[in-house]
Amino acid sequence: MERIYTLLIASAFTLLAGCGSQVAHLYQDPDFQHQAIADGGLVVVAVVAVPGVQEGSLGAERSYALRMTDALTTRRPDLELRDASDVPTVLGPGEYQALNNRYRSRGNFGIESLNKLQSLAPLARYAAFCRLESNSVIQSGSDSSTLSADTIDYSSNLTSERVIVASFDVFDVAERRLVWTAQFSKDNTRTRQREHGSRDLDNPEEIERAGKWADAGDFPDAPEFLEMLDAMFEDFARHLPEYAEQ
Repeated sequence: MERIYTLLIASAFTLLAGCGSQVAHLYQDPDFQHQAIADGGLVVVAVVAVPGVQEGSLGAERSYALRMTDALTTRRPDLELRDASDVPTVLGPGEYQALNNRYRSRGNFGIESLNKLQSLAPLARYAAFCRLESNSVIQSGSDSSTLSADTIDYSSNLTSERVIVASFDVFDVAERRLVWTAQFSKDNTRTRQREHGSRDLDNPEEIERAGKWADAGDFPDAPEFLEMLDAMFEDFARHLPEYAEQ
């Protein structure tokens, strides 16, 4: 006796489960190596969010770029990282926002935009971008029952899952070309079990009312968006070129 529900909402907490990001479409140019980053430096230019992704305002996106820089600094102290807060000044506020808008809408750059990125060369040779493409919450629940001699016991297993998908790109601003790209997807879940007690088998009306608790009000809160975003930034950092002894 089991009933399955799938909805899209949220509410409390019991158990959090998750793992590292899944990585697809990874490409690394042969010339983009650890020593190249050490020589030229890398800067996070922008983290943008397509419409519908949580907290996609300009202020939030700028804070995301700083969080991505913090993750790189923490996870990859061996890399030569430059200050992301300098980027709007170097590019100019208008051009900085125009580049963000182009990357948000297209997910890539044409030659005109790559020419504009060349002005970052005094700051860093490599420019990193992230495009948040989706942020979805999926909720599911199942009501189960166990028979004994004269009663039936009911319980619910309720799950809230958040899935974030983002693309990361690194451009060589001196040579005006893409040198690293990948798409990351990350999902975490929170699960709650609710016990609903026993019902008397001799009371059909009581049994009819039971087994229907998997509703929106009982679901745990979805995993936190910013915590998952930080973890994805750390996964990106781990995938950048490692030092290799000559």
